[in-house]
Amino acid sequence: MSEVTIFQSNSVPDYLRDIGVSALTKSLLSTSGGNGNKRISLRGKKFRLVVDGEELSTLKSESMDVVIINANKDISRTYYSGAYDPKADAVPPDCWSKDGTVPDESASAPQNVKCDGCPQNIKGSGNGDSRACSFSKRIAIAIAIDGEIENSVYQLTIPATSIFGDGSKNQMPFNKYVKYVGSQGFSIDTMLTTITFDEDSDFPKVYFDAKRFLNKQEYTATAKLGASPEAINAITMTVSQTDKVRSKEARENDFAKLPSKVVTSADDVDEPTVRKAKKDDVPASSKPDLGDILSKFAKTTTQVADDE
Repeated sequence: MSEVTIFQSNSVPDYLRDIGVSALTKSLLSTSGGNGNKRISLRGKKFRLVVDGEELSTLKSESMDVVIINANKDISRTYYSGAYDPKADAVPPDCWSKDGTVPDESASAPQNVKCDGCPQNIKGSGNGDSRACSFSKRIAIAIAIDGEIENSVYQLTIPATSIFGDGSKNQMPFNKYVKYVGSQGFSIDTMLTTITFDEDSDFPKVYFDAKRFLNKQEYTATAKLGASPEAINAITMTVSQTDKVRSKEARENDFAKLPSKVVTSADDVDEPTVRKAKKDDVPASSKPDLGDILSKFAKTTTQVADDE
């Protein structure tokens, strides 16, 4: 049995389903960062699982079922001074705002005292008629695989094109989806929501649609998950913070602090080590499906269990 399929719910022994993560494992996770910060990336119009900045798997389907467990009520803003280069090392944004009102205190290069009136928030300051400072909405989600809701939090950053606009009844941008559900007298955190890519868009753009209501057990568990520190971090942290991206200056400073070894003779020179290829090495192109690997990162069991 592979290391991926062993974590699927149908292979877990009955006596282990409600035990969850042991105290031993939790203590080791706390010291090794084993859980990591998890988010779903929309890059390349694919749902991608990213943990601490490392892409681990991709969902083969063009849609994903989730429970929206928390959300930043404000529209966030992010500004990068340089042009996007997919080959360059990831860096934190030069300026950003979690509430779309003022630059965050941690921003390295605030562009204005307030977002309103900022030169980077004017149409045409970016490519074409776009703004150099981009809009986004951060939400915290729990993902459902084969109808079972994972007991783990993922950050999803919704781009501006997926927030505003009209769409259609079954394909709504986020703001319209929230208004539609609310107008029916219901709440988005009480139902399973399907997120689907817009096939006609040249860039990552998603729509939202209600799939079904949660049962009482699912709602109780996801409501508790939505109030967790992980969910709060998911709706407040930038992507670079979630991925633990550090500035070039910080990396260079760390490098400067490394002790230098003075070579006084040939005996001080370390022998080169040749890494032998392992038989089970897997090429990057054969990453497992997101649906197969998500369970490995759940904090307890793959199926949300009743906490009572």
